[in-house]
Amino acid sequence: WAELGAHRLRGTTAELTRMAYRIAESARFGGTRPLPMPFNMKGVPDGLAPSIMDVSPEGRVRASLSFIVGDSSVGMDVIESAGSPEVGDLELPAPNTRLGRYPAYVSANRLHVFGVKGFDVSVGVTGSLPSQLRTTGGLPEMFRRTTILGLDQSKWTTDPVN
Repeated sequence: WAELGAHRLRGTTAELTRMAYRIAESARFGGTRPLPMPFNMKGVPDGLAPSIMDVSPEGRVRASLSFIVGDSSVGMDVIESAGSPEVGDLELPAPNTRLGRYPAYVSANRLHVFGVKGFDVSVGVTGSLPSQLRTTGGLPEMFRRTTILGLDQSKWTTDPVN
């Protein structure tokens, strides 16, 4: 199965419905080409395995990775910087700290780091922080273990979590 998504499309409900069916009918499965991602995450704690990965290289590049542990999920979005503090459809608060040399906003369940090799990085948790992350430094440490590879797609990796 597949889940297809679209954002900020314009048109009437009928037009958008026809478009959704047209896109779904044209989807093809069975490809064997690995999916290159613009980041590499090392030292992922035991018990955390990616459950969802996707990348959209068209327009502003966006790559997402999610881990689901019990009733909690941890997600990371890496989206091409737009020059203003926004990630996806979320308006973000002003940076309140720095992670490494990058301005960042950190709260208990969300982390945003701005301007990392052409990307803004957002890491967040829904539910409680899984113990695997709590004991290894939480969301800031998850970011520190992630290398952003930049906008040059020839430098992306097909092995983003190891």
